[in-house]
Amino acid sequence: MRTIKFFTILLVLALGATAFAQNVKPMRTSGPVAYAQDQFIVRFNPGAPGQAVAALHAQHGTKLKRNLPHGMKLIQVPPGKSVEDLVDRFKKHPIIEFAHVDAVAYASMTPNDGFYSYQWHFDNINMEAAWNIETGKPEIIVAVADTGLNTGGEDTPVNLIPGYDFAYGDTTTYDGDGHGTHVSGTIAQATNNGKGVAGVPFGVSLMPVKVLDDTGSGYLSSIIDGIDFAVANGADVISMSLGFSPGYVPGEGLQETVTAAYEAGVVMVAASGNDSTTYEIGYPAAYDEVIAVGATDFNNVVAFYSNQGPGLEIVAPGGDTNAHHLINGYPDGVLQETFDSCHPRKGCEFGYFFYQGTSMATPHVSGVVGLLLSHGAGDGLTGSDKVDAIRDILHSTSVDLGEEGLDTVYGHGLVDALAALEAIAPPEPECTTAADCDDLVDCTVDACNGGNCSHTANNALCDDGVACTADACDAQAGCSNAPIDSLCDNGDFCDGAESCDVVLGCQAGSFPCSDGQMCTETAGCYDPCLSDADCYDGDDCTTDVCNLGTGECSNDPVTVCDLNTNDGCCPAGCDYETDVDCVPPEPCGDGFCAGAQQGEDCTTCPADCACISRACRKGCCGDYICTKWENANDCPIDCQ
Repeated sequence: MRTIKFFTILLVLALGATAFAQNVKPMRTSGPVAYAQDQFIVRFNPGAPGQAVAALHAQHGTKLKRNLPHGMKLIQVPPGKSVEDLVDRFKKHPIIEFAHVDAVAYASMTPNDGFYSYQWHFDNINMEAAWNIETGKPEIIVAVADTGLNTGGEDTPVNLIPGYDFAYGDTTTYDGDGHGTHVSGTIAQATNNGKGVAGVPFGVSLMPVKVLDDTGSGYLSSIIDGIDFAVANGADVISMSLGFSPGYVPGEGLQETVTAAYEAGVVMVAASGNDSTTYEIGYPAAYDEVIAVGATDFNNVVAFYSNQGPGLEIVAPGGDTNAHHLINGYPDGVLQETFDSCHPRKGCEFGYFFYQGTSMATPHVSGVVGLLLSHGAGDGLTGSDKVDAIRDILHSTSVDLGEEGLDTVYGHGLVDALAALEAIAPPEPECTTAADCDDLVDCTVDACNGGNCSHTANNALCDDGVACTADACDAQAGCSNAPIDSLCDNGDFCDGAESCDVVLGCQAGSFPCSDGQMCTETAGCYDPCLSDADCYDGDDCTTDVCNLGTGECSNDPVTVCDLNTNDGCCPAGCDYETDVDCVPPEPCGDGFCAGAQQGEDCTTCPADCACISRACRKGCCGDYICTKWENANDCPIDCQ
């Protein structure tokens, strides 16, 4: 069986601060403010030349350590250089928008020693009645920017979203301190499992974002990274049980990051601090965009350690371990599961611990915000309007304590989970029957489901019977029947460009040719012939014919050999012996020999027979037949 433990630990949480290009020294009105000696934060002016940036680094020996959100840079200080001096020098440089130290903040809690009967703090904010209305939905993500989360206990939160460790630069989010695990339990401790203790919106999803190291400290730059990461990864709420000493303003970098989260519609909740001041609360709680939470004790009186002052927005149970109203003498701390110490091999010694501090009050408010969002508060709103709607509910339903109305001790009063949930007006049913949902759009199918109307567009209801129109239904505008000319194209050029009429359907196109022209699919537009003469192509070797029916010319090559007509054409396959227009071979001497085998050279002919065709045929004029003349009577005298 797990035990309840009671002990006191003082945690100091160091958070990186953002540097700006303003001549502002870190404020130390509440004791010295620590900051990193080996790094500082800057943002260069938009469009600063790369050469100028490089020259500035070369001049001072600095270099980029890593990029921060919103264009900010974490700059490495070289050995032997003063971070204060470098910040001052960078501020004065014309390419710098702002520069400042990476300051240290402090955790807003004093954890002590510590099952549900001991969680008096839930009774004080009406949790049992609130759980009858809402226990939290997993689609709502609450990010806890703290020392991380250990999940080795018996009562670990159930719905976990992967986070990131900005203290050590990895994804484990291991809690080496215990503070983050305790805070996370107040939000999403496993509940109704027969073990341990409960959480406020235990059905939500929890995203651990480790911005503090295992000693409970970390830089402002890590907070900037953590907030930006949570927003980018879908967080709806960011719970920050941490802060700077009252009086120290961390700079424009954190302000800009917080503003971006607020404008993105993320609800941020932060602890006012445990410095017992009555005039000032610490940052980031002091930002207008953040809900600042103070702490109350068992009797709903402001806790002795809780910071007060302008900007304090609401209070919640933070406990007082110096008081003992519980049975068995346990202190009036806030009870959750966390661990005492961890062994490398044996793991962590988990138990249930009473802690006190505004760190413990903060997750009560973050948890109630998770319940509100799960129950539909702010639905339909976006950005800062959504955040402001949640804040309005918290303000108007809180239990007024102290002076009437808003004051600097209790803010608007003690958070009341039940009253806040009851303030979310249940939406009036939009409909009871489908007839209530008629949107007067003819092509939508109107239905009533669970009191909500739905309007489903149905394209088929827009069918106009015209084959060439694209029939579509828009849920707001109704039917549209856009004509599509391409659906009417019959592929025949000579029919012209067909078109689609939204009423008449496909319409024939206009004849594409000029007056008097004719058209074919292959030839396109042309002037028709009236006689064969119109078809003359300047070539004597073609037969030019006009088709009077189509107005088309044909120019076919001549193919018949003709010995009687001088038409100037020697068709393919004809020669001078078969067509009068074919040119005979050029003679060789005054005749030619014939009778020898074809292909023999003229030089093989007899001396008295000249060669005309470079081919001889063996004959009987002597040893040859002379074929120069038309008949034998014309043979030379020396040929018989």
